[in-house]
Amino acid sequence: MRVRGRGTFSACGDLERIDAVEDIALLPNDPPETRAERTDGEARPIWEVFETVMAQVPEEERAKLDPDAAAQLDHYVYGTEKR
Repeated sequence: MRVRGRGTFSACGDLERIDAVEDIALLPNDPPETRAERTDGEARPIWEVFETVMAQVPEEERAKLDPDAAAQLDHYVYGTEKR
C-alpha cells in the first residue's frame, strides 16, 4: 500500500501523526523488502491495521474520501468504469 500526504515525524524519523492524505493506492507485487510479512502466526488482521492507520487521519481529511469507495472498489483499485 502507498499513502501520499503529509505527516508529523519525530526527531528520529518515526511517523507520529498523519496530517493529510492525498492518495491511497494498493501496489500489486510489492517487493518483499517493502512488506511486513510474519510467519509466526501473530500478524494482526488487515482490518485492524487499517483501523489503526485511519484513526490517525484527521476527521476533516477522512471527510474528503469518496463515500462510495467500498461499492466502487474495482474502480479505485483497478481503474475500471464506475458501476
